[in-house]
Amino acid sequence: MQRLPVPPPPSPLCPPRIRRSWEATSTKDQHLFVQAVALAMDRGFHQLFVDIHAETLGEAHDSCVFLLWHRKFILGYENMLRSLGRRFACVTLPYFDYIQHNLNYLHGKCTSLESCSPFLTGLGGSTSGHLSSQPLAGFAFSHFKCVDAFPASHACAVPGSDCMRCIPRGAWTRTYFNSTALSFTSIKRVLFDADDGMTALSLRIERSPHDVFHFTLSAALANFVVAALDPVFYGHHATIDILAVIHHRCQGRTRSTQRTSKPCGRSKEASRQRPCWTACVPTSVDEYAVTRPWFQHVPLTYGDIVDTTNLGVHSYRYNLTGLLGTLYSHCDHAGMNHTANMELQANSEDYEDDDQHVVMDVADVDSL
Repeated sequence: MQRLPVPPPPSPLCPPRIRRSWEATSTKDQHLFVQAVALAMDRGFHQLFVDIHAETLGEAHDSCVFLLWHRKFILGYENMLRSLGRRFACVTLPYFDYIQHNLNYLHGKCTSLESCSPFLTGLGGSTSGHLSSQPLAGFAFSHFKCVDAFPASHACAVPGSDCMRCIPRGAWTRTYFNSTALSFTSIKRVLFDADDGMTALSLRIERSPHDVFHFTLSAALANFVVAALDPVFYGHHATIDILAVIHHRCQGRTRSTQRTSKPCGRSKEASRQRPCWTACVPTSVDEYAVTRPWFQHVPLTYGDIVDTTNLGVHSYRYNLTGLLGTLYSHCDHAGMNHTANMELQANSEDYEDDDQHVVMDVADVDSL
C-alpha cells in the first residue's frame, strides 16, 4: 500500500471525550461524523484500518484480548478522524444502541432492523444501490446490494484504484432482530452470570452479542476480513466496548488489572504497534508512519487500557441511556423489582464524576 502523508495533530482545545448513542448525538455532530468518515475514505486512511483489522485477526478474534484489542483499535480510528483537520478535531464515535433498539422492536415500535436503528439510516441505510459482481478483498458479495448512499459512496477498497464507491450491505429493511441474543436478560447473563474473569468474559461477549449481530447485519459486516470497511462496524464495536466498561465497573476493577505471564491470543504480524495484555514485551510492527500519531500516547499494554477514564489525553467516557444505563447503574441487580424505584429516582439526578460514565434517561426496568 502506498505511504500516505502524516496528518496534522488534533487541536488540544476539545472538551472531555464523551461518546454518545447516535440518537443522543446532535444532528450537527452526526453530520460531522459522517463527513469525517467520507473524508477518511477519500484520503485512504479508512482503508488502513480495514487492513489492520484483517491482518491481525489472530489476535483480534478468538483470544482473551478481543475486547481490549478492539478498544485500542476504535480509539485509534477515532483519533484518525480527529486528525483530518480542525473542523473534525473534537469528533467522537457514536455508539450503535441496538440493545435498546431490540427492546423497541419487541414492543412493536418498529418493524425491522433498519426501521428500528437510526444509526443505520444515518450511515446510508440499505436501499440505495445495485447488485455488483466486483469482489472485495477476494470475496464475492454478488447477492447483496452494494449501497452507494453517503458515506458508502466514498468507499474505496484500494486507494488510488478504480474504487467501488459502495459497500455491500444486507437487506436491513427485511431483517429482524435476534431478540433472544440481544435481550436485556441475555446481555445481563453474559456480563454477570459467571465470575470467571476477563478472559472468559471476552470470549462470551465475542460469541454473543458480537458475532450474532455481525451475522445479523450480514454482507460485508459478516465477513471479518472486510467488515471494518463499513463504518457501521465502529458503532457496533463502541457498543461492545460499553459492555466491557460495564463489567469493569461492576465486577472487574481489581481482577481485570492483574497481570499474568501466560501469553494471550495468537501472535500474528500486524500493521501497528501491537499492545500486550500480559507481561510480554510489545513488538513494534507498525509499517506506516501515518498510523503512528493516531496511537501515540495510548498505553502499549492491554492492562493499562482497562479503565477508559484513565488514558491521559485519550481518556473517554460514555453517555449511557436506556438498558445500557440500567446495567451500568445497577450491575447484576438491574431489572430486579426492588431496584425499579431507585432507577426512577435516578432519572432526575444524572451524575458525571471524573471516574464514572454519564447515565441519563434510564429505561423503566418494570417492562424488561
